[in-house]
Amino acid sequence: MMKYTPVDLIGGFYTDDSLPWSSQDTVNYLPVMSEVPGTRTVNRLRTPPGLKPYQIIGDGPIRGSINVEGKLFVVSGNQLYQVSNTGVGIPRGAIPGVGRVSMAYNQRGLGNELLIANGSAGYVYNTSSTVLAKITDEAYPGAGSVAYIDSYLAQVEPFGRFWFHSNLANAFDYNSLDRYESEASPDKIVGLIVSQFEVVVFNQTTTEFFANTGAATGTFQSKRIVVERGCAGRFTIAMLDNAPMWLGNDGVVYRMDGYRAVPVSTRAIERAIAEESWADAFAMVWEDEGHKVYYLTFPSGKTWGYDVAQGIWHRRSTYTGPTELAGRWRINTLTYWNGQWIAGDAYSGKLFVLDWDWHFEEVEPLVSERVTGVFHANQNAIVAPYMELVFDTGGLASDEADGVFPVQPEPPSIVGHAPGGAAGDAYLYSYTTTPGTYPILKTILVEGSSDLSLFGLEWDEVTATISGTPIEPGQITLVLRVLDTAGLRDELNDTFNVSLISYALGGIGGSDYRVIRVIDSDDWNRPLLNPELAASGIIAADAGRVIAYNATTARYSDNSGADWLTSTGALGGSGGARGAARKAGSDVVLIGRGSSNGANRSTDNGSTFSLKSEIVRVQYLTYVGERLITAGTTASSGFSYSDDEMATDLVAGGAHGVYLTSGGAIASSGNRAILVGSRISGQDIYCAVTVDGVAVSNSIVKVGASLRGSAVAAGFPGGNEVWVVGGATGEVLVSTNNGGSWTQTFTADGEVTAMEWTGASYTLCSYQSAGPTVGGHVYVSDDGIDWTEITSSLTGRVYGLTVSNE
Repeated sequence: MMKYTPVDLIGGFYTDDSLPWSSQDTVNYLPVMSEVPGTRTVNRLRTPPGLKPYQIIGDGPIRGSINVEGKLFVVSGNQLYQVSNTGVGIPRGAIPGVGRVSMAYNQRGLGNELLIANGSAGYVYNTSSTVLAKITDEAYPGAGSVAYIDSYLAQVEPFGRFWFHSNLANAFDYNSLDRYESEASPDKIVGLIVSQFEVVVFNQTTTEFFANTGAATGTFQSKRIVVERGCAGRFTIAMLDNAPMWLGNDGVVYRMDGYRAVPVSTRAIERAIAEESWADAFAMVWEDEGHKVYYLTFPSGKTWGYDVAQGIWHRRSTYTGPTELAGRWRINTLTYWNGQWIAGDAYSGKLFVLDWDWHFEEVEPLVSERVTGVFHANQNAIVAPYMELVFDTGGLASDEADGVFPVQPEPPSIVGHAPGGAAGDAYLYSYTTTPGTYPILKTILVEGSSDLSLFGLEWDEVTATISGTPIEPGQITLVLRVLDTAGLRDELNDTFNVSLISYALGGIGGSDYRVIRVIDSDDWNRPLLNPELAASGIIAADAGRVIAYNATTARYSDNSGADWLTSTGALGGSGGARGAARKAGSDVVLIGRGSSNGANRSTDNGSTFSLKSEIVRVQYLTYVGERLITAGTTASSGFSYSDDEMATDLVAGGAHGVYLTSGGAIASSGNRAILVGSRISGQDIYCAVTVDGVAVSNSIVKVGASLRGSAVAAGFPGGNEVWVVGGATGEVLVSTNNGGSWTQTFTADGEVTAMEWTGASYTLCSYQSAGPTVGGHVYVSDDGIDWTEITSSLTGRVYGLTVSNE
C-alpha cells in the first residue's frame, strides 16, 4: 500500500493578480498556527462562531453599539435603544441619520453621559436621568468621531478642520478655545482615537499625537511627533491588543507600534483593497479564545479579517446561496457585553450572539470555504488516487428553537388630553394608561414639563392623575412618560390652559339681564346662571367671589355662580348703578350710584354695602396702581381720586370735558386712566386722560366720528401700553400714545357692548340687531389690532365682562 504524503492545504487569504501563481482564499474559517511542536499539523482551520439569534431591536440597520459600564446601547435605524439584561429593547430617543455613528461616554454624577455623533450633530443620553438631548452649545460644531480621555470627550469637527473636546466631565459644555488643528500638515483631519493617554489624530496624509498639559484652555498640545502616513476613512480606526489599527491613505492596513506605522496587510490584500471604496470602509474588533481579529468591511465589497495573534488574513462572508461567498459579512457592529459578543445586523434591527456551538448564521448554513495554494510537480504529472481530509466532527447539536428571535414585549401606552381648567375651581383629570406585556410601574413628568405646583396642582405617579385647585392661570405643558417593570415606556405630550374665570353680564333682547360663566372660548353659549337674578353690572371680588348688581341690589356667589346670596344694604341709586371697582387682594368693593351723588362701599368683600352720600357723584371707577380714580357723568363733575378706597372722601381732580350721559366707559393702564364718551348726546366719541387722577394730561381728543362710546380697555400686549375703544357701530380704534391719536384697526358686527383686558389678551363683545349676523358676537385679540371671532351665536347682548383670578 502506498504511503500517504501530507499536503499543505491550510492557509489564509492570498489571491494574486496572476492566479496560476496564487489564488488562495479562506472564507469563514479562522487559520490557527500551532504554538508548540508535536501537533498533527503545523496549522489548522477553525470554524468561527455562528450568529445565534438574540433579539430584534428596532427597524435597523444597527448603526452603532457600545457597552457603557454594563449597559448595552445600540442605534437601530434612527432610534437609540438600551438593551436590558433580559433582552428588552427600551427606546431612549431619536438619533437622526442613516450612516454609522460614533459613540463614547464619560462619568457624570450618579451615571454616565453617552455621546453619540452622527456626522453632523451630537446627542447626549444621561443614564441617570434617562434623558436624551441634542447638544446646543454655541461652541459645539458637530462631530464625526468621538473618544474619551481624562474625563474629556475628544471629537473631530464634521469637515475635518480641527479636533476639539468637551469641558471636564460635561458632554454638553464646550469652549471654542479648545480646538486643535493639524500642525504637521495642512490637510484635513479624518478621525482620532485614544491610546496610552494620548490623542492619536489621523489626518489625510499624516498622523499626530497630542497630550494633556493640564491647562484650563488649550488643554492638549501636540507632542511634535508625526507619522508620515494618513488615514483613508475615520471608521477604519480601531483599537486592538493595546494598539491602534487603521486603513492608510495608501491602501495599506497599519498597526501602530509606539510611534511607528507598521504594515500588517499583504500585497494580495492591498491589491484587493485597491478595488474597494475606502471612504465607506469600517472596522470592528473581536477577541475570543486566543483570537484577536481586526475586521475591515467595505459595504459594497468584501470583509477581511486580520488575526493579530496568528498574523494571517482571512475573509468573512454571509452565505446567500450556492457559490455565493463573494460579498461582505452581514455584521455592522461587534460589542462585548454581559459575557458575550453581540453582533449588530447591517440590514435589519437583528442582534446576534457569536456562539461557537451555533453552526449557522441565524438559521442559514454557516458555509466555510478554503481555496488551497497551487499544487505542482515542476510540470510533471501529479497522481492522487486517494485523499483523506481530517476534520474534527461532533459537538453540540443546535436546537432549532434557538434559531427563532424572541418576540419583543409590548410597551405600555398612555393617552388622553387634559381639559381646560379655571383658576379657583377644583380640577381632576386622569390619563388612561394601558399595560403592555409587563405591569405598569409609574407615570412620571419628564424634564421640560411645567411645574404643576406653581399652578396649585399635584401629579400622582401611580394613577396618572392631575388634581388640586389651580391658583394661577396660564398654559400648562406636560411631557408624560409611562414606565413598566421592564423599563419599556410610552410618552405623551399634552397642553391645556388654566383660564381666568370670566363672567359676562348678558341681556336677552336688551333687557332681562343674566350672568354667564365663561372658562374656555367654547363656553360662551352655556346656559345663563340663575335666571331669577336680574342685574345691570358685574365685578369680580376677592377669593373667587363674583358680585352682580343693579340700581338697588347686589348679589354675590362663592361657587362659580351656582348659588347667589343677596348683599345687605340697599344700593340706593337712581338711574342704575353704572360702575364698580376693586383693588386686587382687597375686600373693599365700590359701586357707583349712577345719576345721584354718592357711592356704595363694602369692606367685607361685597357681603354688606353702605352709602357714601357725602361725596360727589361717582359713576365710573378704576384703579391706577394704589389710587382709586372716579369720573362723573358730566364734563363739569370731572375726575376725583382717593388713596384710601373712599374711606374718608374723594379729592377733586380736574374737569374732563367729556359727557357720559349717552354712554361711556373708563379704563386704566400704568399711571393713567382714560375716559371715553361723547360731547353731544349720540354724536362723536372723545377721550380724556388723567395722570394719577390729578390732572387731565391731554386736551379733549376726538376718537371717532358718528360713534357712541360703549367700551374701552387698556393693556400691555408685548410690554407696550395700548388703549382700545369700541363704538356703537362696531368700530374698534387703538391708541399707542396715551390717547393722543387713534387708528381704526377692526370693525365688529354691531355695537361694541363690552371689552376686557385679561392680562394676556383682549376680549370684545358686540351685538348686531339687524342684518345677516343678528345676535351676539365675541372676538379676541392679543394686540388690539388683529381680532379673531370666537362665536357669533350668542342669544343676547353682553353688557359687562369681569375676570376672576383669585
